[in-house]
Amino acid sequence: MQNPNNEPFDHDTGEGYVEQRDGDYVDALKRGKQIIPLIAEVFGGLSPHAARFLRQPPSAPRDFVNLYLIFSSANGTIKSSDRRQSLCAQKMLSIAITALASSSKLSSSRVGPALKLRGGGVSPDDAIKVVSTLTALSSGVGYVYTKEMMDQYELTDPLSPQTKMFTKMNFGVQGAAVVLLMKPELFLVALAGTFYSLADQMGEVFDMPRYPLFAWAILPFVFEWAMEAGHLPAWAFGAFLIANGVAGIAAWDTIYELYQAKAKLDKTGEAMGKFVQGAFVAIGAYLVSQAQGNTAVQSFGYLAAIFTAAILKMALVDGKGCFNPMGAYVWAAIYAAASGIALTA
Repeated sequence: MQNPNNEPFDHDTGEGYVEQRDGDYVDALKRGKQIIPLIAEVFGGLSPHAARFLRQPPSAPRDFVNLYLIFSSANGTIKSSDRRQSLCAQKMLSIAITALASSSKLSSSRVGPALKLRGGGVSPDDAIKVVSTLTALSSGVGYVYTKEMMDQYELTDPLSPQTKMFTKMNFGVQGAAVVLLMKPELFLVALAGTFYSLADQMGEVFDMPRYPLFAWAILPFVFEWAMEAGHLPAWAFGAFLIANGVAGIAAWDTIYELYQAKAKLDKTGEAMGKFVQGAFVAIGAYLVSQAQGNTAVQSFGYLAAIFTAAILKMALVDGKGCFNPMGAYVWAAIYAAASGIALTA
């Protein structure tokens, strides 16, 4: 802070005037509370003290009003032009930290060694809980409030009906992935229900027949019967999802035509459609890994790694310039961290 007559503060030069104001924690100070900043690095790293604080069991006595996350960056500052993107990242990372703090009995002793992130230990089970909780919240809200959720990503063009429908399908498939992680016995119902519930709407929006979606609602149970009867190997349905996802990504136009859809897609709609295909690949990899005898933690690591790649592909390639990518980068960081924890356990 310098003389009030100086020019406004310039983040690049470090010169200029900043008006003094009370911090968000001023009320706590007035009431005699001790304020201790909890600092989280943008990729989830925590100091040992912060990690221990968040891992306290719910019964532990706590006397605090709020946690204020202070995010470090390479130069220690946030330029004014990046402030809106920073706020988006802060909101999502705040949810991630809250989910971590809320998970019960965060003890790495149950699951063996855990990856240490900047001095803080997070177990694979905790990583799965955090990712599942965040994804469940996002997909649950997004499936019902699709437009409102997409508004948070600041699309450069108006949300088209086709993009909205692909987005709704994406939230449904993401929700099915959460069910796979938390209640695997209900996964097929969740996945089939997504296709069945959207068949009528997609038929109208994409100007396409509805039977392909109806078939998708039946196929999971056909595969289940065939695998249990020994007609197909245990990894068949997972491989089917991977094959469909890869085909949809590599030959999007051909696959879109196979569904006899006549509606034209804008760039955002096509990008979202390809992102859904990436979700199929991730879920399929999890199922194949399980069928091969790998642990649920290792299988989750593969799923999270593929989701990370799909998110980055959406932000940097397919949907580049279509939306504010900051939220996508945060999701990619969360999934990447969780994948690293699971695969190095």
